[in-house]
Amino acid sequence: MVELKAFRDNIGLVVLSRPHRKNALDRPDLDLLYSYILEASRTFDAVILTGSGDSFCSGADLHSLAIMDRTELEKWINDGIKIIEVMEEASIPFIAAVNGVALGGGLELALACDYVYAVKDAKMGFPEIKLGWIPGWGGITRLLARTGLGKAREILTMGDYISASEAFEIGLIDGMAEDSDLLEVSYEVAQRVIRHKHAFASIKSIINEFTKHHSYRYTKISIDLMMSDLARLSLGRYK
Repeated sequence: MVELKAFRDNIGLVVLSRPHRKNALDRPDLDLLYSYILEASRTFDAVILTGSGDSFCSGADLHSLAIMDRTELEKWINDGIKIIEVMEEASIPFIAAVNGVALGGGLELALACDYVYAVKDAKMGFPEIKLGWIPGWGGITRLLARTGLGKAREILTMGDYISASEAFEIGLIDGMAEDSDLLEVSYEVAQRVIRHKHAFASIKSIINEFTKHHSYRYTKISIDLMMSDLARLSLGRYK
């Protein structure tokens, strides 16, 4: 489930809401997320993306991925990319309010935002390598842009979780907040930025050219890996 709300002062709030699954995305959720992100980008001056409960988003629902064939996987990856493209191409700011675990596709959604703030006990990572594939929504280049080559390589190839404090130290997130203050901090950032919305839109467009050109070149590699025998064996546990 995904919710779209008006937060305050024409700032929208998109909430990933499957707390019993750590807000993992299944097929209907992905479709709804695209619809709401598109609507929010056309309606509000800024958008905050967060999760319900104690998780931001744990990525794809592996039970859903386990039963997809190649055509369905291709659509899954391409539709996730469409969501991120809307966020990138919108002239308004998107702020990720990471209220807990952000893994795989969940972290890719956060990195597609212009600003990322997290609670102090949040955990982040790209565990895809442990299942035999790689991030498929452009997360590799966005991680590289934020953290640099050395840290990006370590995070991607080790597949370990990192803490919010380490994420802040390496530039993966822009700041930390107490649980009760996270949305307020995100709101304040949005308010500061939209005071100069025309200049912000120009800066965002220029910055995004740095990563967007290379973000989706490895989509086919990602799909091939997800259809490999190793990945299918790993996903078989979730059928």
